[in-house]
Amino acid sequence: MPVKAEVQRQPSLRGRPLVVAKSSGSQCVVLDASPEAAGVAAGMPLSEALSACAGATLVEPDPVHYRAVFDAVLAAIESLSADVQEEGLGQADVRLTGLELLFGGIEPLAEALLRTVPAHL
Repeated sequence: MPVKAEVQRQPSLRGRPLVVAKSSGSQCVVLDASPEAAGVAAGMPLSEALSACAGATLVEPDPVHYRAVFDAVLAAIESLSADVQEEGLGQADVRLTGLELLFGGIEPLAEALLRTVPAHL
């Protein structure tokens, strides 16, 4: 989610290899990476990530911004379902039982969810 929030804030980063890295003790580790940052994964030491993708753009994490973006996503999901439980930044469980009746089936419900989340990222 951090990469999506950064691209939302800085559209010029779209389509570029992007790495969000944070300091963890004496080491810098990858928090999130864009798909274009081939070979880079969350939790990887930054030195290893830069070896895998030397041309990546590095961004410092902005937890306050990520929280605001995710809160907007949660609010949007809550407009579809009253039973939404946050499981951590960027993750939520949504109870969908019975909502297919309101949306005219499971497919329209899924489409509504898929439209709602990207509108905020």
